[in-house]
Amino acid sequence: MDKQQGDFRAGLEKLLICLSVLCFIGFFVAMAEADQDNEAGNLDTQKNIVQDYQDQIIFIQSEIGKIQQDMDWLSLKIKKMEDFDRFVSKKLYRSIAFKESKIKSLKKLKQRYEQLVKQAIPSFKAIKNKRNLNSGFEKNLRKKILLLGLEDWVELISDSPLRLENRLPVLFTSGSASIAKGYGSFIKNLAALVKGYDVRIIIDGYADTDPIRTKQYHSNFELGAARAAAIVHTLVKHGVKPSVCKIGSTGEYRFDSHKASEWKNLQRHVNIAVFFLGKV
Repeated sequence: MDKQQGDFRAGLEKLLICLSVLCFIGFFVAMAEADQDNEAGNLDTQKNIVQDYQDQIIFIQSEIGKIQQDMDWLSLKIKKMEDFDRFVSKKLYRSIAFKESKIKSLKKLKQRYEQLVKQAIPSFKAIKNKRNLNSGFEKNLRKKILLLGLEDWVELISDSPLRLENRLPVLFTSGSASIAKGYGSFIKNLAALVKGYDVRIIIDGYADTDPIRTKQYHSNFELGAARAAAIVHTLVKHGVKPSVCKIGSTGEYRFDSHKASEWKNLQRHVNIAVFFLGKV
């Protein structure tokens, strides 16, 4: 009887040991799976942070481009006035100085975000070196631009990140946000170009200096935004994801100094900037 009890106890002890081992194994497996989940979550969070920084860099670069364009136009205007010995207001010179200062500040802010990108992921290489690392990427893009017949319409700028801007303006008739039929193939081909890439598209709509107040457009702000939105809707129709697009409008105020009537046709337009971050 004692022998049977001893065997029973020994068997029970072995069973308890096995159960304990299994519990420990299960615990460590669960911990390992939790660590993997945490690691994946951290990577996702890190990726989102970097993406936010990259979006800020894109936006800042877009603003720099706009201010530079305004400054170039203003410098040309001042030069013409000086060539004809016309009086140049100090306000124009101050405007140039202000724009230069703003560009300098924006460049510093862009550099700060680029540094944050490098700190967020140690293995992530600086965006300013991305162009050199992806020379083949840029070369393929240029080939596609030629194949799609977009070389006269757009300009690919070797910047960081790589960006594309419309070279020929997309113009609108007075008081309208309807896209003329002549631009249909351009927008369709532009959509075909960008669909295979991770992009951010910024579209700014503008109006001329004539005031507007209708049921549809209460001011030139709404009219400019509607023109930008019309381009987005057409791109989306041809397969571009709405989430990569951003619209903006300054109405007529960007052209406050453009008073001559011959400029009004050119003022009614949109600017399209596509920033390439890589392949989808």
